[in-house]
Amino acid sequence: TDAVATGERALAMFDSVMGADHPESYNSQSVLAGYRADAGAIAAADTDARVAYEGLLQKMGARHDLTLAAGQRLALVELETGRDRDAAMTLGAVLPVVRIKYGRVTAPYAVVLAVDASLRGSSGDSASAESEFRGALSALGGGTRMDSAAFPRIVVMYSAFLARHGQRAAGDALIRQALAFLPRTADRGATVVADLQRADIGRMR
Repeated sequence: TDAVATGERALAMFDSVMGADHPESYNSQSVLAGYRADAGAIAAADTDARVAYEGLLQKMGARHDLTLAAGQRLALVELETGRDRDAAMTLGAVLPVVRIKYGRVTAPYAVVLAVDASLRGSSGDSASAESEFRGALSALGGGTRMDSAAFPRIVVMYSAFLARHGQRAAGDALIRQALAFLPRTADRGATVVADLQRADIGRMR
């Protein structure tokens, strides 16, 4: 919630100094969309994420890291709002570019793989989904990147997939790891934290 307020101030500053149509303004808007999604303000996050991605795509091109990061945030919001077709279209524009540009999916784009895995799982392709989820964690070094908030986010998606496919124990282990990963100062109102806590409570029942 503090991040949302700070992000709003940052966006207002970029808009005032550089103009709303500047790449830095679009990037700030995309980052703010991620904060709003974490705080549960999905509708506002959806609008910000779409505008920011389309703006960066036009200004910076499809291969620029700001564009790719904005596309990742947009795909995640689309998945969280149940718009699987839109998420798949966004991934179709982002994921191949990441792979071509870097030769693999690197840590900053691990969530892209997790979104793709969730979509594959929903469509019944569980083998590919499992592979993509493992690839997402591998891109983060198995969760050893302690500076990456992507780890608990991926765990929320992966553990739900595992539970649906009869691998609850493996999902439980991931949940425990992710809860231990969170700092003591983690905002308990954040969506990803609440999701982990609900999953943990469900695991103990």
